[in-house]
Amino acid sequence: MREHGATLDPGWYWLRQAISVPDLLVLWERQFGPLSAPVAVITDRFRAYVIGAAPSLVVNAPVAAVARAAAARGQKLAIGSNASTASITVGLAATGLSPLFPVVVTRSDVTRGKPAPEIYALAARRLGVDAGDCLVYEDAEEGVASAQAAGMAAYNISTGALVPRPRAASPGSTLRQVPDG
Repeated sequence: MREHGATLDPGWYWLRQAISVPDLLVLWERQFGPLSAPVAVITDRFRAYVIGAAPSLVVNAPVAAVARAAAARGQKLAIGSNASTASITVGLAATGLSPLFPVVVTRSDVTRGKPAPEIYALAARRLGVDAGDCLVYEDAEEGVASAQAAGMAAYNISTGALVPRPRAASPGSTLRQVPDG
């Protein structure tokens, strides 16, 4: 961001870490003024950096273990991310987790990213499951809010909190099984 006339305050960023890069840059410009390059240019540079760094990604072992166990039980899994499709695809390939996730929905696939419910709602539709039967593993409050808005339960891996699905969101639906490692 420095090369584009901005010094990123870590506190400001961490409160917004789950927001997609283009949406984050728009927020930045609204709050602090214009950047030295268009949002699309900065976004493309950031994505290139993320894709280039993919080989050095470190898997969150407990979360990967849950995903592997769920897949072994035949549970349907998806990725729902505010990142770009290219970033997620490269990251999954670099970590060897691609086979676990037949459905990937990213900010690139929807009109509004998290905390809006669109990403998770589309993931459930593509999996062919009711939103009320989904459990979302999330690392950010925006993602938990997105899951809740979609009518899903969420497990916040950052805090260890299980947030039940909203009762009225999906009548008659039950969360059948909480995956464990």
